Amino acid sequence: MTCISLKCSKCEYERELALGVIMQECDCPEEIFGGENPQLLEIIKNDKIANKALELIKNGGVPSRNYDREIYYCSVCNEFHNHFHFAIEKDNKTFEPDYDCSICGCRLIIVKLAHDNYKLYLQDSNQKRIDWHCPNCGNDDLECGDTLMVD
Repeated sequence: MTCISLKCSKCEYERELALGVIMQECDCPEEIFGGENPQLLEIIKNDKIANKALELIKNGGVPSRNYDREIYYCSVCNEFHNHFHFAIEKDNKTFEPDYDCSICGCRLIIVKLAHDNYKLYLQDSNQKRIDWHCPNCGNDDLECGDTLMVD
């Protein structure tokens, strides 16, 4: 798992986010989605989403082996969030969790970090550039602070 810090270049705004999975999760996907005490309930801390996912699995759904923590972004209040992303296939349909912003309640989107001429910016799942503005001061210059690899 990688921990990164995203911050505003003009004010004190900063968010620490985790990306990827820890070693225990990589080695034991069955413990996340199966067994008597699935870790999914602890990892995502959203009973509604976790219970829906576990019910799908109980009824024949198959979790994808591609799961990890992602950066989620609120396009309304410009806040970053960190959530566990996964997918479950059942009857040719895919269930993926939808998370809402804990600040304003709007739906979050998964974003990736990209850079252009040393300027950091966000991209959505279609690689469309997202204009970020600091929720504190309105500045549009996003910086990546400390990066740390952890198990």
